[in-house]
Amino acid sequence: MSEAVESRGSAPDGGLDPLRGLGPDDPRRRLVRATMDCLEDAALSDLSLERVAKSAGLSRSTLYRWFPDGRDALLRAALGVEVAEFWQGLAAAVASEARLEGRLTRGLMEGVRRIEDHSLLQRLVNNEADQLAPFLDELQPIVFALLAAYLADLLDRFSEDLAEGVDREEASRYLATLILSYLGSPARVDFGDEDRVSRLVRTQLLGGILA
Repeated sequence: MSEAVESRGSAPDGGLDPLRGLGPDDPRRRLVRATMDCLEDAALSDLSLERVAKSAGLSRSTLYRWFPDGRDALLRAALGVEVAEFWQGLAAAVASEARLEGRLTRGLMEGVRRIEDHSLLQRLVNNEADQLAPFLDELQPIVFALLAAYLADLLDRFSEDLAEGVDREEASRYLATLILSYLGSPARVDFGDEDRVSRLVRTQLLGGILA
């Protein structure tokens, strides 16, 4: 849920993408793309660095030049890029929403849809959760901090909609906690039902925050 980077860390992606600023032809970008391609039909434990290098059109020695720690470093970078791209894509999907409630509603609906439609992520979560978890655990505090900063920025921009006396920093952390919880466990709500999601946002997320 972000737009172009503005003044207050309003894009929850910059701290996630370890290759930020590198062009698509940079060897590290090519290796990360090749890693995700190879994972489409390989388990995390079976990921072959030789295959990754070959898929990227690079040598194994080049791979180790940029990722000297090997497989874990490459997976860490690939997942960071993937998560950053998720938030950037979500940003574009909600940017046209003119109200705070609408932006959060659209963000939850679109976020859940994108997660459910991500076949590789679903396979890894369902079949290789134990191996995936350490990498996601490393990313989680960064995601939370950047999402909370983005939400604090949103609350500033939509300040006319807020109840008097709302602590925006506290409210942003509360919202970030709930949003990540719902994205992580979407089965509790039908996120294809816009009216229901809007009511959830209005009563559970923004209750006590909106005027």
